[in-house]
Amino acid sequence: IIEPRKLVLLYHSLCLEEGNSRDGYVSQRRSLSVRLLDRQLNWISQFADFVSLDELTSTQDPERWKVAITLDDGYRNNLTLGLPVFERYKAPITWFVCTEFV
Repeated sequence: IIEPRKLVLLYHSLCLEEGNSRDGYVSQRRSLSVRLLDRQLNWISQFADFVSLDELTSTQDPERWKVAITLDDGYRNNLTLGLPVFERYKAPITWFVCTEFV
């Protein structure tokens, strides 16, 4: 029997479809299609609860899987393409936003 666990999913950039050409500064190989994001969240929602990163780190011995989602760099496509998907699954997200290139 697998005991419930905690998981953090990290997403970087999103695109409309697989094989999409380079979009701004992010190449397609570092982007996930919105369709695949939706499929992943749908599958995960069958056995896990989406929670904030704060809740994930403060929960002790959860009864079900707990999954927190983070987005790196603050790309616009996280908001325009991803937010509707995250809202559909009532998945809280933590954004780590860069203010400039290093």
